[in-house]
Amino acid sequence: MTHLDLPPEVPCPPPPWRATGRMWLATTECTHEIAIPSDLDAVGGARRLVIGLVRYEEGTLRYDELVVGSVVRSGRRIGVLAQHIWVDDPASLWGGRRLWGIPKQLASFEWDGPAVHVNSGGSHLAELVVRPAASRLLPPLPLPATGFGQLGDHRVFLPGRMRARLAPATIEIGHWSPPLPPITGTRLRALVAMRCRFTFPAGRVLGPVNTPDRSSRKRP
Repeated sequence: MTHLDLPPEVPCPPPPWRATGRMWLATTECTHEIAIPSDLDAVGGARRLVIGLVRYEEGTLRYDELVVGSVVRSGRRIGVLAQHIWVDDPASLWGGRRLWGIPKQLASFEWDGPAVHVNSGGSHLAELVVRPAASRLLPPLPLPATGFGQLGDHRVFLPGRMRARLAPATIEIGHWSPPLPPITGTRLRALVAMRCRFTFPAGRVLGPVNTPDRSSRKRP
């Protein structure tokens, strides 16, 4: 599905969005550098990617989400810039695009135990198997759930937050196809966040995005 194949626009709830659910999060490397907008700096290099799989089970909206993004910073603000992001709910799609400038696409998420197949526009995008480690959950922790988007020609910061119990996990990738970027591994160390309580408030406009994308800014 491309930006030309979006579903009809539907109303979306105003922020803040609040939800509870589960999230699996891993980092990996792309086989090439990812283009980063020039008003942002890559954290950890322009090949570093974050893979997040989220199930928002109760709250403002209920939906599944797969995001592949870059960790970036603008000044002291750090968050995820979604390079690719899919959800299975049109209200979430249009809310992400209209409220925070996050380029969500529509997909289906077919779960079979710990495995999920993600399909969009007739294409099989990914198969992921999530496996929690045999470990006790940590006590509940407050954590950032921050991100960046773009509305028109302005950068937007999403100051999201969450409270969750964490444990080690793995994400095994059985299928991974374009437009997802090529990555260097298929068995990823991850964290699972259980009993998450998410809050996504209104975005903050930071300023104009005034120059083309580039890879990471070279530092001395």
